[in-house]
Amino acid sequence: MTIIQALNSKQIETISEFLESEQVEDGCLDYIAMHGFLTGLATGPESLIDCNWLEFLFHGVPEYDSEQQHQEIESLIKQLATYIQRNLYLGDPMELPCPLKVAENNETNDLTDWCFGFIEAIAVDEDAWFDSEGLSEAVAELILPAGLLSGQFDDPELEHLLVDEQERQQLAASLIENIQNLYLVFRE
Repeated sequence: MTIIQALNSKQIETISEFLESEQVEDGCLDYIAMHGFLTGLATGPESLIDCNWLEFLFHGVPEYDSEQQHQEIESLIKQLATYIQRNLYLGDPMELPCPLKVAENNETNDLTDWCFGFIEAIAVDEDAWFDSEGLSEAVAELILPAGLLSGQFDDPELEHLLVDEQERQQLAASLIENIQNLYLVFRE
């Protein structure tokens, strides 16, 4: 029986360095945004798990130094994806690789990057996220905090939620519960 474990600091460093290298396309997500992306995939419709999300994550195919590096990087990313899926399935407490603290003065920080990655997972197959008529409103409501904190939702009617730092911090505080509820929406 295989025990699914979280990545250790050395494994995280290996992935981080790779994602920040010239071996991947410009605009590739960093480790924190990739974690958000993998969480989005694990949270959303089950059909996302079966699509070619690695190519989407890398914006194409990376230039690996060797087949060994190729296997190591993909294995570590899949290990993290499986770990996130397992935690959601078991209802274990969700741990983000960054604090649930919003940036001051509408700047960006690690939480902004994580939310950006989460919202990027929706772009893999947006129709699958919003296809079900009865669920689309609940899905939109549950992804709203991540969308607003990522800076990707540009709606004047929602701007008031971003003006006040306390409001933004409340959005951040709702992320974990929303992710768990979103997971359940797609599994019930």
